[in-house]
Amino acid sequence: MQEKIVISRGDKTLILKYLELEEFDMDILTQIDYSNVLGEQLTVSVLVNKVGLLKAEQQELVRMKELDFKIFEAQLFAEKKKKFVAEGAKATIAEIEAAVLLDSKYRVKKADVINCQKNLEYVEALYIAVRDKAQKVNSIYNRVPEEHANEIIEGTINSVLIKKREALIK
Repeated sequence: MQEKIVISRGDKTLILKYLELEEFDMDILTQIDYSNVLGEQLTVSVLVNKVGLLKAEQQELVRMKELDFKIFEAQLFAEKKKKFVAEGAKATIAEIEAAVLLDSKYRVKKADVINCQKNLEYVEALYIAVRDKAQKVNSIYNRVPEEHANEIIEGTINSVLIKKREALIK
């Protein structure tokens, strides 16, 4: 599926288009195909970019979940405090905080934030792995691609489809 990123820069708008990574095997994506190192070299930057975009999206999701949770927590604190006052009790801040922590809605929302943070850590680990792969591929293979076009193997590599075409001008 094609996705768009819209970046506003004053009076100008930049639109970035990319194909989203959907389902993939992380082990295959992060290992080097030594039978097609040139194909790896030509496509690994696309892979790093896609995972970088995925990381940015997940970071935004974490920040939004954390903001939503902080607002919810403040509202719940005020609600619990109001309840104590309505009952005529003089509750301490620690007692109100304890009542907030024991609320089932609080635990569900907090678990959602924790799960979202865990998913970000997975994406960050994948990002580090594909960056490491890019460094390794580029250090292994320093030849000029035009000179070695026959070495490229057609197929999907790093989530990019490679097809050979005949040169239009010979």
